[in-house]
Amino acid sequence: MNVDCEYNRNTVLGPRHAKELKIQRDEIANQINQSKDEDDLLSISAYPDIIVHIRETNEENLLVVEMKKKNSKVAKDYDYRKLRAYTEISEDNKYHYQYGVFILLETGSNEPKEPELIWFSEGKEI
Repeated sequence: MNVDCEYNRNTVLGPRHAKELKIQRDEIANQINQSKDEDDLLSISAYPDIIVHIRETNEENLLVVEMKKKNSKVAKDYDYRKLRAYTEISEDNKYHYQYGVFILLETGSNEPKEPELIWFSEGKEI
C-alpha cells in the first residue's frame, strides 16, 4: 500500500484527473464565504490530508485522514462531511475508503495532550 499526503489523483479516469466529492460544489463556496484569511482557504482544500491506498485504482482504498488544529477558524463539520463521502458506498462517491478518521490536535501547550479521534466507515461515524 502507499501512504500519500495531500494526494488527489484519480488515475482511473486518466493521469490528470482529480478526486471529486459531490459535497464539494456547495460546501466550498459556503466555507470560503465564512473564511477570513488565505490560510483558512487552504485548510478547506479537497485534498485529503493523508491517505493509505494502492495508487491507480479505487479498489484498494484503506484509510483517509483529515487533521485540524483545535484553534482552526474553519468548521470541522466540513471535514466530517468529506470523511462520510470518502467512506460511503454509493455511486455518487466511488472511492469507498474502508475507514476515515478525523484527528483534532491541541497546539500551543507545553503539556502534550492526546488528540481527539472521530472514526468513519460506510459513510457514518462509528
